[in-house]
Amino acid sequence: MTTDLARAIDIFRELGWGDAALEELPNLPLGTAAQQKEALAGLRKGEWGSFAELGENTFGWRSSIDVDTARLGVFTIRLGADARRTIDVLPTPHALADGIQAEIIAQRGPAFAAEFIALACVSRRRAWVNSTSVYGGAAVRLVHMLDLEIPRSVEYLKDWSAFAAAALGRPAEIFPDRDLIDAEVIRGRFIEHARVAVEQAQPATASWGEAFPAAYEAGWMSRDETLELAFIGLETAQRPGDRAVWARVIADTLAATDDELLARANALVPVLSAGDAAVVEILAPRLIAASDDHLFVELAAGALAVKSKKTRLSVLASLAARPRPQAEGSGELVEQLRALTGERDAALVKAAQNVLDAWGTTGVDDEQAAEAGRGSWQPTPEVWTAPRLEPEPAEPEALAAMAGRLLAKPEEVHDVEAEAFLDQIVRLAHRDPDAARTALRGVRQRWAGGLHYIADWVAGDLKDIHLAARGLMITREFELLSSAGRVPVMLSTPSWVDLRVDPQDLLARLRVHQDEGAAARASDLVLALVRLDLSLLTEELRAGFAGVSIPVVDHEDRTVAASAGAVAVAYAADPVVEPPLEPSPSGDGRRAADVVVPRSLRGLCGELSERSWRSWHDGAVFPTWTETVGEGFESYPLAARGVMLRQGARHAAPYGLPVAARFIGALRQLHPRAAEDAFTGVIEAFERGLLRPELMDVEHLDASDLAAMARVCLELADEGLASVVWPLLDGLIVESLAAPRMLSGTAELADALAQLVPTALAAVDEGIAPTDVLAVPGLRALASRSGASRAVTAAKAAVTALPAMESAPVRRTPEGPAFDDVWPEGAGAIPAVVDGATITAEWADPDAKTKMLAIDLRPADAPDQAFRIAKPGWTYDLENEGQCSAIPWRDGRPDPDGRSADQVYLAWDGARLERRIGREPGVHRGPLTTSMHAVALAALCHDGEWGDGGICLVANLTANGLIGWEAVRHVMPVLLACDDVSPARMMRAIEKEPRTIAVLWPVITESIAFAAGAETLPHWLNRVLDMAGLVLPQLTEAAVRGWIPADAARLTGIEDIAKRPGRQAALVKARALAERLVEMSHGGAHTRS
Repeated sequence: MTTDLARAIDIFRELGWGDAALEELPNLPLGTAAQQKEALAGLRKGEWGSFAELGENTFGWRSSIDVDTARLGVFTIRLGADARRTIDVLPTPHALADGIQAEIIAQRGPAFAAEFIALACVSRRRAWVNSTSVYGGAAVRLVHMLDLEIPRSVEYLKDWSAFAAAALGRPAEIFPDRDLIDAEVIRGRFIEHARVAVEQAQPATASWGEAFPAAYEAGWMSRDETLELAFIGLETAQRPGDRAVWARVIADTLAATDDELLARANALVPVLSAGDAAVVEILAPRLIAASDDHLFVELAAGALAVKSKKTRLSVLASLAARPRPQAEGSGELVEQLRALTGERDAALVKAAQNVLDAWGTTGVDDEQAAEAGRGSWQPTPEVWTAPRLEPEPAEPEALAAMAGRLLAKPEEVHDVEAEAFLDQIVRLAHRDPDAARTALRGVRQRWAGGLHYIADWVAGDLKDIHLAARGLMITREFELLSSAGRVPVMLSTPSWVDLRVDPQDLLARLRVHQDEGAAARASDLVLALVRLDLSLLTEELRAGFAGVSIPVVDHEDRTVAASAGAVAVAYAADPVVEPPLEPSPSGDGRRAADVVVPRSLRGLCGELSERSWRSWHDGAVFPTWTETVGEGFESYPLAARGVMLRQGARHAAPYGLPVAARFIGALRQLHPRAAEDAFTGVIEAFERGLLRPELMDVEHLDASDLAAMARVCLELADEGLASVVWPLLDGLIVESLAAPRMLSGTAELADALAQLVPTALAAVDEGIAPTDVLAVPGLRALASRSGASRAVTAAKAAVTALPAMESAPVRRTPEGPAFDDVWPEGAGAIPAVVDGATITAEWADPDAKTKMLAIDLRPADAPDQAFRIAKPGWTYDLENEGQCSAIPWRDGRPDPDGRSADQVYLAWDGARLERRIGREPGVHRGPLTTSMHAVALAALCHDGEWGDGGICLVANLTANGLIGWEAVRHVMPVLLACDDVSPARMMRAIEKEPRTIAVLWPVITESIAFAAGAETLPHWLNRVLDMAGLVLPQLTEAAVRGWIPADAARLTGIEDIAKRPGRQAALVKARALAERLVEMSHGGAHTRS
């Protein structure tokens, strides 16, 4: 504690603030002018504690002062702290109610309140995307208390919308739990807020979409006013989901007439042209029916471009009800309809043909369409030479312009432009720090390369909070800004646009440092070294590095190495090596091993521990790598992915097998902001010789969303990449045929190849492609299958057009993973902790679009108490604390509010399930109880990403020895008795994380036994039998080794199912399994180990 802070605390106590009631804080004395000045000097900056480990597996805030920080924070604010400091020290609503917060801020006046609101209402202060921000309640109250101008900020409007929805009795995520704002207060300025909200394109899929129609229904807005605002909202909305909300409000809530829609037709045409299925389905048929021919043609053309089959059928039905238009452009519309008659979907073909018949027009010639083919097959370009990065002059105007370009990019982006921006800041700040700050005034802080700390640096308030956890790139940014003016040039500035550094450039920069007496920043030097193109390092350059003796310092100016030159020489002899590929922890496929920090760099990064380097496979850090830098290409559908792929396309050398296919796979799910850049990046990578047909290996590609992959491949083929996508499509079919069941989307893959067959044949005839590209073993194997499924039919049609030729055999029978890879000795062998609770399972909301399976639990010692448990996201309690959060029932039924303030934690105390108010981590360190096993299994049944989270949960619990097969065997019969439980959903965990088989095998065996006793076969049995066939060798081997009971490998009940009469698919599979069991009992178990 500093002397100034200690004196400030003394004054705080002297004035009676230490133990005053919270409601008194707005009116307590602040002391004399001298006391105020002295106290503020000690409180206006600095930390009053730190985030630390409070106990085993328990982290939180540890105060470094001995007074209540909430009261001290209010004292600091009332003394005159600036808005940024106010945000730092203002107590949260848990400690100080929103109303008192607002009263304290209001004392500082309207200008200060507006500045506070701008800093308080930001996304990083929200627990969830659509919840209120921490200080949102105070912000909304301030606008009303002081009659402030409505902030034109989406983040403020998100807070206001939540309180408005709650005031109107609609769902809203008011978090943390706090007092609502009176409905009359919200009503008083609702119209003003609504106008600003629609003008600012406030997202309508959450609270705003609830509040707006509710306000109309409550009589807060007239119909004319509401309709006008709704149309503005529809026109300004940026996202498909938002446009769908406005369309429903217009058509349903407000029941807009055809005349009202036609009056705004000119504005609605571009909205419909965006291709949002829901908007088109709601509005297009009505407009088509009522419009004149000119508008009709424009509307129909846009409406038919949607992807949704259901929507296109609706549009086609409305077209068939009208005569053929005579307006200009009707010919193009007819051609669009003819193209639809060439689709693979029979219902669409029929509907399009009905329109053409009604209009007296014929469809497309099938033979002509088949001969035309799809796409273009181009020769593979030569590998390009990456151009050098030419820095712009370090001038304020250029720096401001670069900041503007970076602000226009999505968050989580780091590319060559961000590097050039940092380089220019360093050079300009060295010459004129004030000019650099002035040029960047007004640049907001964003989680993107070059912008993480800019706002703080400009404000003179740069803090290194949690810097150790930020990683090398962000630490470098902090270090360069904190030393701006003292560093002459950036050492890690790329020499080429692919981000490599030329050793000669690095030597020159080090010499500039030496000439000016400047120390090298550790993170800057380390990043420069790992980016080096070591193939260009000569003995002369080594000698040059040896002659540079400047020290290396960290972000606190502590010397971490005596000589930067010596570090460079050591690194040249002991560099970071691109790691090899290794089996993934789940046993499913291969991934890049962790990065090993060489001895030459150890100790250089100060707080940056070796852990910070682990699992880095970032092309911005390691631009010379080709095998392991693509794991991020296929990650979440971030808006940043487009810029990431554009930067990836600047690579100097072709990517290796693990990366090349992922480059294309990344196009499957794209944020709208990323789409154009992402496709451009892939096309550029091909044109620069970086993506090559021989590198299209699907082993490292996530074989999901195959229908989207087929669509992407066709679009790329149209851009000249047919040679690249052809082997990719066939490889994915091979993967599908090797799966326990044919993967969803296989038909679309076969359709895509069928459309490319004429193009491939032409490429072979012209000598552009070798004959062996026509082997397509996956397509031929699929065509050889029996049946008339879409996939098989499309494959047969495609193969008919290909010449007969030998191709590599494709494995037909799915083969499980090697036993020793997925089932180490002792795995899953954990005694069950039977807690005796009564459990049932059901959908938390059976009508929800994304459903979540909940467990209802009654403890054995208190059967009159009931608790609901659902795990859609947060699972730290189960994974690390030996306990489980639960919501008590209210009024004899489950509480639908999953974030109720009445939440309790269930934990095993050795004899009973204890109910705790508040978390007490670390009390129970052993295996989870049987009820908690049921919670984990239920999480596997959630829809969508929630279900994926359940798989991660079970995989982690398995790896950490917290769940075992004995408890799973205990709870599965109970879960199977619940109608909403489907063990088929649980099979995905074994597929995606094969090592969970050691724990989850009773899900298979108990499900088969349950089905054998059921009067009718459960709908989920097919999927369970598929998995049983896949893992039967593993079960048999585990039983032979004595690791599981012998009856587990006999699949008790399978014979009873096999004896049932009928030809259902499940019966056929059961008989095949029964026969395998007989064969294995005679011939012994056969497994791969």
